[in-house]
Amino acid sequence: MDYAKNLKYFRNSKIGLLVFGIILAVFGVILTVNGISNYEDGLKTLGIIMLVIGIVLSVIAFIGRPISDSEYDKSIQEAISTVKKDALENLDLDESEVNEVEPIQFGCFNFDTFNNIKGGKDKIIRTDRYLSVVVYPTQNELNVYEYDFSTTEEFKKKKGTIYFYKDIVSIEVSTIIRSISDMKNKKFTFNNSSLETSVTYEKLQIVTKGGSTLTINLMGEDDSVKSLRALLKENKRA
Repeated sequence: MDYAKNLKYFRNSKIGLLVFGIILAVFGVILTVNGISNYEDGLKTLGIIMLVIGIVLSVIAFIGRPISDSEYDKSIQEAISTVKKDALENLDLDESEVNEVEPIQFGCFNFDTFNNIKGGKDKIIRTDRYLSVVVYPTQNELNVYEYDFSTTEEFKKKKGTIYFYKDIVSIEVSTIIRSISDMKNKKFTFNNSSLETSVTYEKLQIVTKGGSTLTINLMGEDDSVKSLRALLKENKRA
């Protein structure tokens, strides 16, 4: 993962610097041409200096430009492309043990722990932390693999947990709405081009008899949640 490139996603656009550099370069060309035509070395020299400075500023602004929403999302998808395979290794599972049921996968930006946050042009609010969860159901248990990672620095946390069906007492999904103004009390870079004032996401909680809870943030209650509900309901009846 290219951390430096992803960090640019959260930085403000340098479009002003780019425009200034281009204008400066254009005036530099005009002065240089006039200086050459009128045999005025001072005017030519000034034009060349303005042209060089304009080009340098334009290059700096272009190199430092933020990446797009789709580019940032693509880097995350590449990072989790092997998560199902990694889950099998972490949970010490053989493919033959889980080939009868498709694994259930969840993914969401982490809004509890992060350094940078940004509202994209598509009105999706993103952070520099992401949590991917893979659930491998077997005959008697849920094998859960959690992969929490940063998109802008070297941080990865992997965790595997086993939940027995007989110990699961409930599965709940609640809607969380958090004010961005409150989140700004943390130390991070904020750029909200979508002009949203809050972030809304779902929180999935699986509670066991022993009191332990698996919490997964979701960007909307999708088919993965329905699949997990159906799976637990079926195994509770068994």
